[in-house]
Amino acid sequence: MVPASEPATTLWPAMDRRVQLLCAWCGPAFLLLFLLGFWVIAGLVPPPSANDTASQIADFYRANADQLRVGLLLLLIGAPLLVPFVVLLAVQLKRSDPRIAPLAYIQLLCGVVTMLELLLPVVLMATAAFRPERSPESIQLLNDAAFTILIWA
Repeated sequence: MVPASEPATTLWPAMDRRVQLLCAWCGPAFLLLFLLGFWVIAGLVPPPSANDTASQIADFYRANADQLRVGLLLLLIGAPLLVPFVVLLAVQLKRSDPRIAPLAYIQLLCGVVTMLELLLPVVLMATAAFRPERSPESIQLLNDAAFTILIWA
């Protein structure tokens, strides 16, 4: 039983450190999966031009459907890794100075919103890549909505 005067983190400093290191490594892992999936495998950097026609965008999704699916799957796996990293940053911010603790909660909330903001466009792009036989206008709509959220939000 932990005495009331002694915090639990002093009894298990190695576990606390391991958890923090795991959370810290989630940041670079997220970045690696994001760059590998979005840029290297899916080939979505640079994004399709705003001047591309619906058939040009649909042709891109049809020609690269498997690459897009794999790359976007990596992003779907990687995006939630942003949350443990942001939690670690918020915990460290809160520990640094109790007077700025509200900023830690703001930072935590913004980090979770950022993760969701990354997931939504990826899901829209994956939807377009899942059934590339859809009408070109449908694929263009999904693509435009995804990049609008990703770039403008």
